[in-house]
Parts: sequence; C-alpha cells; structure tokens
Amino acid sequence: MEQWKTSESILLDAPYDFSRQAVPFMKANGGGKIILISSICAIREGGGNFSYGVMKAGVASMARCMANSLSKHHINVNAIAPGIIRTDLTVGQGCFRETLYHQLAFRYPAGRLGEPEDIVGAMLFLASGMSDFVDGQLLVVDGGFSGN
Repeated sequence: MEQWKTSESILLDAPYDFSRQAVPFMKANGGGKIILISSICAIREGGGNFSYGVMKAGVASMARCMANSLSKHHINVNAIAPGIIRTDLTVGQGCFRETLYHQLAFRYPAGRLGEPEDIVGAMLFLASGMSDFVDGQLLVVDGGFSGN
C-alpha cells in the first residue's frame, strides 16, 4: 500500500496538479499545450512495479480526459510514452550497466535503449503548432519495443 500511495502521489497527482495550476494561465492567454510523461508500461507490462504501470496508464487516460474538456479552450493535452530512457532512475536500477543493457536492448528493434535526446523530437512536435490537431493522444517513443 505504501508503494501504491507513493506512486500515486508522484506519478498521478503531481502531473494533474501541475496541469490544473497551468490551465487558468493558458485560458487567459488563448490556449497552450500540456505534455504529460507516461510510459510504455502504460500499454505493456514492464515487469517489476505494478503501481508504476497502473499510474502511467492513468497519465495516458488523464491526457485523453483533459483533452476532451480543454480542447474548447485551445489547450491541447497529449502524453509521451517513452521506453527505457537513460535517467538517474534507470541508471540507478542498473539498466545501463553493460550486461543488463545488452539483455534489455536485445528486446528493442532499435537495438539500444533510449537517450534523453530521443524524446526531444516528440516533445518539440507536441509543443509546436505542427500538432495543433493532435489532442488526447499517447505518442509512443520506444525504439519499437511496444510493437515487438
């Protein structure tokens, strides 16, 4: 239960609260873009942390639901679902140590795990005018892992 509550607070409550606080400013300025970070664990079990997957699925659903209610205010809400990306968390879990890295990367059609730069293009697209008609979507950026 403790892990569930911690996950809920960090992974679900925080993005909701940040978004809720931004919406009045976006409305006052004629619109905006909210980009949430979900995970491939929202669509494909990640093999370790049940509550993490459930909360990240909640983030994907949050993007859809928020998009439905905020679109009339010209606020787009989308989520990105990364695969394993080099972060302090994944490095700390050993994902980028040579042996584990190769075991994990073997499962990715791209043949490697992600780097922070791999998310940049998706983020820029969703933040730009090029995605003005993209709303309530989950954009998977995972080197092909979820299609495997």
